[in-house]
Amino acid sequence: YQKTPTVPGKVNALVDALLKFEDESYENEAVDILHKAFKDTSAPQFKMRVGDIRIRQMTRRYRKLVEAGDKEAARKQGLEQLKFEIQEYTERAENYPTDLSLKFELGRRLLLAGKYDEAIAALQQAQREPRRATQAMNYLGQAFARKGWLREAAETFERALASEMPEERVKEIRYHFGDVLEQMGELQKARDQFSQVAQMEFNYRDVRDRLETVRKKLQGGATESK
Repeated sequence: YQKTPTVPGKVNALVDALLKFEDESYENEAVDILHKAFKDTSAPQFKMRVGDIRIRQMTRRYRKLVEAGDKEAARKQGLEQLKFEIQEYTERAENYPTDLSLKFELGRRLLLAGKYDEAIAALQQAQREPRRATQAMNYLGQAFARKGWLREAAETFERALASEMPEERVKEIRYHFGDVLEQMGELQKARDQFSQVAQMEFNYRDVRDRLETVRKKLQGGATESK
């Protein structure tokens, strides 16, 4: 690969051509080219493309394991990929500190990994990116909730719901908001959130069961004022 040009446009065009084959051997050729380009130029963009290819390969392996019904191997592959992606996006966020979309991607993965304090820090920065704001607040609320900071979670979800967003996201945020309110003992408010989700989509997750559970709790406690 000594003759491979290190002009970014040419390197990327060659890599794009190799990736079209959707074949691991061609992808590995692309990785070799990108490694050389990174060595010659120290440009982080080439290292990022290597990471993207590795993630693509891991995702393909994960899907094959799922299709084969090998749940344990799929679980291990998924954990390995998550660990790799956290390392990858941590480095990217360090290389491009003003790119808040990278903070969002990092925060989302830290949440999945159960690293709630780190996820909160990343997502609080990511919510300043207008295109990612509501989804960042959605994940931020979930991180607070899993950490046990229910008041902070509730206020974050409430703030998110004040924004315009697609119906699918509204359902998700209202569902999580209802869950937090139920944990806080705010049963009437929880009922209202679950009810609104059920009105939008009756079969959304287990919202029917959640709504019925909250209603039974309310009936078992003080009689609701009519």
